[in-house]
Amino acid sequence: TTKLGQENMNVDLPFMLPLSEQDDTSVQTEFSKWLMVRTVEAWILLKDVTTWLSGEQERKLLGGLEGNVEVLPMVAEWITLFKKTSKSEAVIGDVTNTGIAEKRSDIKIVHLCFNHVYAQSLSDLIEFVNEISDQEHYLYIERHKAIPDFSVDISNNDHSYMFDKSVHIEQIFEICKHADVDAVMMHGLFFNWQKSLVKSIGAEKHIAWKLWGGDLYNPLKAGSPIYDVMKHIDSVHARVEGDFEIIEQTYGKKEFCRFGYTFPGLYGDLPTMLEKEFPETIIVGNSGDPTNNHLDILELLAEKDDVQNYRILLPVAYNLTPNYREKLVNSIKRLGLGKITKLHEKFIHPNEYFEIMMKAGMLITAHERQQAVGSILTSLYSGNNTFVKKDIVFKGETLVNPTWRFLSDHELQGQPYEELIEASSLSEIQKVSAALTKKHQLIIRDKIGLKARGNELIKVSETMVK
Repeated sequence: TTKLGQENMNVDLPFMLPLSEQDDTSVQTEFSKWLMVRTVEAWILLKDVTTWLSGEQERKLLGGLEGNVEVLPMVAEWITLFKKTSKSEAVIGDVTNTGIAEKRSDIKIVHLCFNHVYAQSLSDLIEFVNEISDQEHYLYIERHKAIPDFSVDISNNDHSYMFDKSVHIEQIFEICKHADVDAVMMHGLFFNWQKSLVKSIGAEKHIAWKLWGGDLYNPLKAGSPIYDVMKHIDSVHARVEGDFEIIEQTYGKKEFCRFGYTFPGLYGDLPTMLEKEFPETIIVGNSGDPTNNHLDILELLAEKDDVQNYRILLPVAYNLTPNYREKLVNSIKRLGLGKITKLHEKFIHPNEYFEIMMKAGMLITAHERQQAVGSILTSLYSGNNTFVKKDIVFKGETLVNPTWRFLSDHELQGQPYEELIEASSLSEIQKVSAALTKKHQLIIRDKIGLKARGNELIKVSETMVK
């Protein structure tokens, strides 16, 4: 037993820490201080079902841990969450104490996302929309990292919050269904916690689905459409026309809205062009997922007379399984591309990725669905030859690739993958002119940049609350 500092703890016998997350901790200062932190953490996390129910005593205890080097990283994040809670309650409504907050704007939207690089663009976009409009948008990001080396930076974004699905899901549910909230937008539908929230909220709110790509196509490919979730979805949001058509074919008519994110590196002023590297780098695909069809692309490149004069980079930091990695390595070796090919298995920060793309000469994609739009736009913005399949096969039917249609709709000139197939050498492919690159940059900035995307979000929010 302990009295939280009033008496010394008896630790004469071996003991186990109360939380499994504490097992790997080591003493950073003194044993007594280490044990005190472990005890307070356990008290906070085990006393209540969720920290939503914690009171002033727990708040003070957490405040006492702030900045302590012994504190678990996840608890440090919860301290930040608790510090923001009073702000969150003021704008969303303190559902535990003061009841319904006075409505201060025409529209309030809660956004839910997971901790992925695109959540950074979303967080920045939401901050921008709150500044330029009378709408109020709040983003809640589930803290577990989708990409091991990346976490969203919300330190300068006052309307974004981290939460832990295992601890705060009830709090998130209460926030979503609060009377002062007009709609809930789910960004991606990949995880059970997302789908459970959609079904739990049900008809109480307008529920919007911001489609990412894999969340639509993967269940269909597996033969497991998410009918139980879709019956609660009121609107679907995407930028690619073909995605809407597939939604309607599979799930029936839904309210469709055009909305997408800005992309890292493509927010503001036109860039100073960087000198292209030599030998020229060819970037293949955008992730470690087999849907990139890396193997087909590598086979095609190996057929080119001058491929050994180039470097090949495969960014495979996420969605790369050991089995698929082995296939890639074996294929690279078999095709004689080992000396010029690199698997980039560490996550590339958006700023670094933008610089790599600016110095590269070519991006090759061969997805059979809408995918890699951010990488394709960054490549066009960087003045690279950018290859995209014009046609794809879906359920045995040949369709115009939704990504190709997206580019065409915005007057962006990608190059058909078929052109790459027909070329006998890579050097015969005509380079993108400076004039066309400038045109692409202006289109991306003005039609797909922060201001354009912000206006899209404002418009679709008005549609959701009609």
